[in-house]
Order: sequence, then C-alpha cells, then structure tokens
Amino acid sequence: MAKNIKVSTTEKFISSFSGSVSVGTIVETLGYSTEGDGGGAQWAKTATTGTASQSPLQLNNDTLNDASGYQWALVDKAMIDPRTVGATGLQASNDAPYLSLAFKILRDRILGLSNKLGSVALNGGNVVYGADDSVDCTRLSGWNYKIQNLSIYGRCTGKAILDFTGSRGGSMDGVSTYGDSTSMPSEGIQFARDNDAAFGYCDNWVIKNVTTFGFYSTAGAHFRAQETTHYDHCRFWNSNPLARGAIHTGTNNFPMSSDFTTILDASASFINDKYTNMDYRYLPEGNVSNISAITNANPAVVTMADTSFLTNGQGLTIQFVSGMTEINDQLYIIANKTANTVELVGINSTSFGVYTSGGRVVRTQSVPTVYMGRCEQHTFDTCYAVAYGQPQIEFGFPDPATPRQMKLDFLFEGVGMQSHIHFTGNTTERAIDGFELETYNTHTNAQVISSDSSNVVNLKGGKLIVNSFSKADPKLFDLPSKYKLNDIDVRVPNAALTSFTSIPQFYGSVYDKTLETKTLFNNLIRGVSDGLYTPTITSEIGAITANTVNLAEFRTLGDVVYIKLSITITDAGTGAGYLQVTLPTTSGGAQMLNGRETLTGAQLQGQVTGASQVLIRKYDTSSAIATGAQIIVSGMYKIN
Repeated sequence: MAKNIKVSTTEKFISSFSGSVSVGTIVETLGYSTEGDGGGAQWAKTATTGTASQSPLQLNNDTLNDASGYQWALVDKAMIDPRTVGATGLQASNDAPYLSLAFKILRDRILGLSNKLGSVALNGGNVVYGADDSVDCTRLSGWNYKIQNLSIYGRCTGKAILDFTGSRGGSMDGVSTYGDSTSMPSEGIQFARDNDAAFGYCDNWVIKNVTTFGFYSTAGAHFRAQETTHYDHCRFWNSNPLARGAIHTGTNNFPMSSDFTTILDASASFINDKYTNMDYRYLPEGNVSNISAITNANPAVVTMADTSFLTNGQGLTIQFVSGMTEINDQLYIIANKTANTVELVGINSTSFGVYTSGGRVVRTQSVPTVYMGRCEQHTFDTCYAVAYGQPQIEFGFPDPATPRQMKLDFLFEGVGMQSHIHFTGNTTERAIDGFELETYNTHTNAQVISSDSSNVVNLKGGKLIVNSFSKADPKLFDLPSKYKLNDIDVRVPNAALTSFTSIPQFYGSVYDKTLETKTLFNNLIRGVSDGLYTPTITSEIGAITANTVNLAEFRTLGDVVYIKLSITITDAGTGAGYLQVTLPTTSGGAQMLNGRETLTGAQLQGQVTGASQVLIRKYDTSSAIATGAQIIVSGMYKIN
C-alpha cells in the first residue's frame, strides 16, 4: 500500500490525481493553490466515491474528491487551518466561505468527540484573511475547543465579521479583526443566544488577547446575555465616532443580526463574567488633524492640516497645545468650516495665552465607548477605557431587571469628557444591588458619575473610590440629589467638592484622602459634622436688650444632633416668656433638652419644636429670662 505520496498542490490533486491506490493511502500536498502557501495537508483515501474533482468547499466538509471520484479525508483531526480547505490568507481575497467551512469542520469535530471531551482547535496560521461576508462561527457547542492565531480584515457591510451566536464552551487566544471604513461591518465579533433552545446559550468561554481594530457601525465587540465567561487582556477598539468599542448587555436594546441562525430577541440572564486588563477605546483613526495656529479672537479660529473629517455643528476637542494651554482638554462645537480652519462656537480666546506650537484636533465621539446593561455579577479588574468628548462607560437600565454585583476597577483616560460613568434609562428610581467603582488619575472635566435623568439611582452595598485627579478637581456626582448611597463607603481626594449632605439617603462614610478625615453618614442625612454656630436669641414676649452667646456647639452624627448652649442675659429689657434659640439644623419633631440657670440654680427645660428652634424655660414653666441669668442647656435631638 502506497504511503505519503507527494503532490505539489491540493488544487492539482483535486483536478488531476487519478492513480489507483489502496484505501488508507496518504497523499501530502505542499500547498493549496501554490507550493508553500500554507495550505498543504495530508489526505487519506477513504472507501467512498462520488463526483470527480470536488473541493472541500463543494463537499462542505474536510474531504475532497480526486479526478477519479475517490474521496480523501484530512488526516489531522485535532487542528484545522482554514488554508488547508481553500482559504488564501490574503487580505484582499474573500476568504469568508472558506473560514465558515473551517468553523463547520470544527463544529463537526466537536460533535464527534466522546461526551464532547477532548481538544480540537482552529488555528488561523498568523496570516490576515479577507472577509466580504460574515463568518459562520455559530452553534459551536462543547468543552475545551480552541480558536487561535486568527486575523480577519472585514468588508461585510452591516454584518458581524465573526458570528458566534449559540456557541459555548470554547476558548479564543490571539484572534483579531479589522473593520473596513467604507464597507463597514456592524461588529468585529458578536456573541448571543440562539432562538433554538438547544443552542440558547453563549456561555463558558475564555476570551483572551482578542482585538477589534478599525471601524464598526455598532461596536467592535457585542456580547448579549453571555454568562460565566472570562475576558482576559482583550482590546475592543472602534475608530467610528458614531459607535462603541464594546456592548455588554443582557437584552435586545441594540440591533444584532445573523446570516446563519435566529438570535434570541428577548432579555436573558447575563451573569458571572470576569474581565481582566481589558482595553476599551474610541481610537480616532482618520478623525485627527495637527494644529498649526489658533487665534486670540472672539470666536477663536483653529488652523489645522485637514478638516475633511469635520462638519459644522460637530464636536471636537483639543490637546497638546503649547502657549495657549487654556484651550486644551475641553469640548467644543465648530462652525464656519473651511478646508483648513474652524471656528470654536462661543469661545472668546482674547485673554488666553498666545499659541506657540503643537496640538491636535480630535473629532469627539457621539456615544460612550462602552455600554453595560442588565448585568449581574460582572467584575472588571484593572481595566482601561479611553473616550473623547463622551463618558467612557454608559450604564443603562434597559428593562425592569435590577443589576447586581458590579465591580468596576478602571483607569479612565481621554479628553473632553464631562464624566466617566453615565447612567441612562432610569425612567423611575432604579437600584444597583452591589456597586463598586475604583479609579485614579481621573480625566473628567466636571464629575466622575452623571445621569441623564432626574430620577434617583440607588447604589447599594459597595464603594466609590477615586484615588487621584489628573485635571482640575471634579465632583463625584453631577447632582447629589439624584443618588442614594446605601451601605456605600466613599474615598475621594477632596470631599468638599461634592455636597454629600444633599444626598437624600446615605448610609456609609466619606473619607477625604487629603485631610485624612472620615465622615460617617447614617440614615436620611447628613453625616458627621461639628463645630460652632451663631444662634439667634429672642423672647416669646417683648424684647431682650442684650445677650452674650458664650458657647453654641453642635455635632451631627447621622440623624442625631448633639448640642450645648451657654447664654448670658446681660440686659433682659422687656423680654419674658420662653427664651427662643435657633438650632443648627431643623428638628424632626417635639423633643426635650435639659439644663440649669446659674443665677438662681433653677432647672431648665428646652422644648425642641418641629421647627428650627428650642424654647427654654424653668421647670415650673416660669420664664428664665432675667438680667444676669446664665442659661446652660444641652442634650440631643433627632433630625428625622
């Protein structure tokens, strides 16, 4: 029996080989179309016959028929290289049909494993494939199969380059896509549940060193209801300013389509995902121009190398300018564009420094870099996100489900953004049951967290840590009254920038890193505050001519105020009845303080009314107001 017959190419083998050899004979080709093109493989003769000269693509599997109609099968059952079944590995070619065939072979081999156990792999061979159509990676279902060293340049307008709908249990390493700017794919990679219940999963993946470059109309990567998956050191970038780097959602609030199956078009659980050293970016490729001049004028006019990527009314930001440093890192709207200049609407730069050199204009994005929604138990560890003119993360509430256990450890960078995390979709008060944010070196110009609604976002159980600022100190929240913090510990460099006492419900603490002070908050207000205050002293009847406040001291702890008053009536005048003394904060109802009048030794009672004052008199209800009387009262009262 003949073994290891060598044939120059697989195409020649298919079209010309007709030797009479026994079943089991192995033919080794040295390339697919040309020798050395990476598509060489070993083929073993089977007992099957069929139509002569049929390629693997024509037979839709890992077999071919020679010129005599004898069928041959790929010998390597553990690894499939798309080039062995006809892919060229040339960026300019349309290898999508051959890539889909390679994934079909991978799918068949997974199904052929005993109990889905064992290891099979698709290896792209470290070349760049071209794809004018979406690649069918759907319904891969098994454990311990691998996809590695695969790079694809996509020209599949409005479609995902790699479609993993209904696929589970695999791992990816060293996979990358690039989206063409003209024939723009919708996504580089997408995962979703299949509408067929047998493939209604897309869970248990390890996605490592996966990268999306280039331009995508929806997002570089789009994950819908994917569970129990570890994303490790992936880069989800998009150079289209109208779309996102990545979408992580548990429902159908962003369009997603498949050429190969029907995607589940409903909300589903989206739980237990881990993200390590992720890199999300709007990468403004083709939307950047170097600056050569900026006028000191009203409005300021910027001269640059090219304005073709801009239109009037669009946003831009400026960075790296020397001299006129006031112009850096802000968000602008442009008008009166020419081939090389734009006006910055409403910007009077006459008092700015004089432009000397450098700088670039960047077109701002119209949506945040990352979208997250309907997430449960998602942990982002030591991750990175870049944005220009928009928040890095949009956290949405697309349906009534309550997000849970969100941990966001991010370094945020970019230019011109007003916040780093922006809440959307909270048409009523919404809660996140377990929310942690940790960041440092923030680049926002205004606040770290914002919301597009006046409705409250209730953050429960966690922490908000901002370790350092890169820009002028931002607030933590855009408007504190739009948030509730329940069992939340806050750590910021400058607590005074945020009115934490304006938060309508706060159980937790605020640590000021600079002052090294910690303020406790309990129940419906207001934190720990203490110090002296200046009360207003009046009488119920008549008027006191003169008095001296020796001490008016208070401490607020949660919803309890501890107070101590020492007042001397130096001239009672016509004053009589209650001694009326204002409080540092409004009380929550009728309560009592106690004390002593030192002139006569009489016991005093202070009735705290529901208003903002205490009414002081002697124990027998007679007036304590008398010239020379020293009124000492102390105690506590509740605010609410």
